[in-house]
Amino acid sequence: MLLAMNHRQSLSLTDIIEKAGASEENVLKVLKELQDGGIVASHGQPAAYGIANETEFLKHLQQCCERTAVAAGMLGTLAGWARGSKG
Repeated sequence: MLLAMNHRQSLSLTDIIEKAGASEENVLKVLKELQDGGIVASHGQPAAYGIANETEFLKHLQQCCERTAVAAGMLGTLAGWARGSKG
């Protein structure tokens, strides 16, 4: 998401970790997956990351949103069941 918000510039690993509030290990894992898919590329030293393929990046972002919506729906259903079972 940070790359989408900063799509006109690249972000350093330090910037991504700081802004995401995630561990370096988790950030590197996600960046590697995105790089392997040709979605994100790094350049320079120290490495800066940016969107390499905007179309694929948008597809990936849409898939993430869809998975989040499904998970939220499932949690809502489970919460509803839990409320119903207590009554």
